[in-house]
Amino acid sequence: MQKNLLKLKTVEAHYISYYLINIFEPFIVNVVMRSNETQIFLTIRKSFFYLFILILKKHSLFCYDSLMDIWGVDLPFKSNRFCINYLLNSLQYNSKLIIKVYFKDLELQKSLSNLYNSAGWLERECFDMFGIQFQNNLDLRRILTDYGFDGFPLRKDFPLSGFYELKYDFELKHIKFE
Repeated sequence: MQKNLLKLKTVEAHYISYYLINIFEPFIVNVVMRSNETQIFLTIRKSFFYLFILILKKHSLFCYDSLMDIWGVDLPFKSNRFCINYLLNSLQYNSKLIIKVYFKDLELQKSLSNLYNSAGWLERECFDMFGIQFQNNLDLRRILTDYGFDGFPLRKDFPLSGFYELKYDFELKHIKFE
């Protein structure tokens, strides 16, 4: 029974990937689907990103109605330095879709906070850790680091020890910054 259920889920994921490739061919840069899984990995052109997500959410053929996670990747030696990954879930078809978007440093990424309620908080995390700016996110501020914190900790150019070193001086019996 478990094996047949897994096979059915894989077949559904293949149909969804088939439709995605045929309908959205100009939007898509790359498609990867691992065997025996219901996850599909798509790389999307930045210019079509928001329209693509809107169609995936609203169209009855896909029904990706929940945004599970957003995470960033810093690729400092590439021309498009940042990659943002979006994990979408379709409860109706039991399918997961990971969408990747590559863009340059200091480019704005469109916010999904008006489509998905969870996007606001997840975009704030990406902003706080990577410095990625999201256009039309009304509450883009730090949540994981202090408000006076300089830099973005998950960027590859951020120093491992930070900009300040905190030491305890045993002779003076207090903490000092260097």
